[in-house]
Amino acid sequence: MKGLMLPFILLLSLCVPTTAWAADIAVVAHPSVQTDALTVKELKSIFSMRLTAWSEGQMIAVYVLPKQNRLHETFCRSYLELFSYQLERSWNRLVYSGFGQAPKQMATSEELRDAVATTPGAIGYIKKEDVDDSVKIILID
Repeated sequence: MKGLMLPFILLLSLCVPTTAWAADIAVVAHPSVQTDALTVKELKSIFSMRLTAWSEGQMIAVYVLPKQNRLHETFCRSYLELFSYQLERSWNRLVYSGFGQAPKQMATSEELRDAVATTPGAIGYIKKEDVDDSVKIILID
């Protein structure tokens, strides 16, 4: 029994995000987005591509980082309460069934910020240090 505890503890530590990394992430949107805050449930719906329009009717464009990116992994676990592979599976189901599209993937946090800043209705997540006046921070309740 004692021999089984160590692998379990190691696995559990991999599943729990570091708060330092999570605190370094900002959810950002295009300045035209009228929403200032989202619940975790709403954020999960947006990033799983189930919620496709803002409350004012503007279409949502979702931007993400590559699945191997540490920021992407931390965002998924801390904000969406999912593993990145779970999120990717939901995107694949939408794409292959013909009912939706996967989000647009950007290579870096800076590229993602620039894409969100120039796409009306866009949302994404970036390093807090990459936030500037070109994007709006969305608070998560």
